[in-house]
Amino acid sequence: MKRLFCVVFAISALCACEKVNVKSPVLDMPVYMKVNLMNEAICLDILGGYYEIYPMEGNRLYVNRSGQDEVLYNNRLGERYGYSGVAIYHTFDGRYVAYDLCCPHELREDVRIRCSMDGTARCDSCGTVYNIGFQNGWPTSGPSQYPLKEYKVIQYVNEITVTN
Repeated sequence: MKRLFCVVFAISALCACEKVNVKSPVLDMPVYMKVNLMNEAICLDILGGYYEIYPMEGNRLYVNRSGQDEVLYNNRLGERYGYSGVAIYHTFDGRYVAYDLCCPHELREDVRIRCSMDGTARCDSCGTVYNIGFQNGWPTSGPSQYPLKEYKVIQYVNEITVTN
């Protein structure tokens, strides 16, 4: 009986660790961008605020500041936005996290997740909902079995740098 308990415990421990070590299948692409929290990304001032950005054709950038869509007509020199773009989120515990906008289930550059102030991000194509409000990026519903691809966030006084 004791041996059976040890075997069951070992198997469940391995299964629990397996999910932690799962890596997003989104392609590794260069990421380097800076946003100013005092003007450009003031939407990140509140918990649940988000900032989405990705390049478009014609040297333009799409920016979504917590539901405020805008197209900027000058791509910023030297900045890189990962595979599908970058989402920065102000989590409910007060930290900033950044994810690639690519849905790990769809794996297409043109299929992007959309953030929400309720702590979730949703893929309109496959319907997967991801938890981003508590810093993990794991799916909570839908077909995806992978977390969002996460990037490093470095905060200096009023500026956030996102990199990989």
